[in-house]
Amino acid sequence: METLRREFENLFEKALKVSFVEGADKINKQWKDIKPNSIMELFNSAKYREGENPSHGHPQNHAGELFAYSSEILLFYPDKFNRRLSWLKDDEERNLALQIAGQIVESYTQDEILPEELKSLDRFRMKK
Repeated sequence: METLRREFENLFEKALKVSFVEGADKINKQWKDIKPNSIMELFNSAKYREGENPSHGHPQNHAGELFAYSSEILLFYPDKFNRRLSWLKDDEERNLALQIAGQIVESYTQDEILPEELKSLDRFRMKK
């Protein structure tokens, strides 16, 4: 489990790095410091909820927040997530986003068969 946590933190750092605008305040990490249509914006669950203020989400704060917001998105908005993947600027960013999704799925279950309530995660499993 410790290895999964460290791997996820590394993915968080990579995603944060490619999501910052030039000259970003990398300490406070406000939304003004995050690029539109970036990985961090992709994993802001407030963007998926109708009528929600997008600035209420903050997956850029730390890896735990990214994990929580990403879990919500993958469980409750998997189709929207798949559509929004195309908003990322290139395949490298899309692959990084899918690695994050894959790590989340791995953390919920190590079994080959997912429980019924987690079936929506199955499409995001990392290929072995």
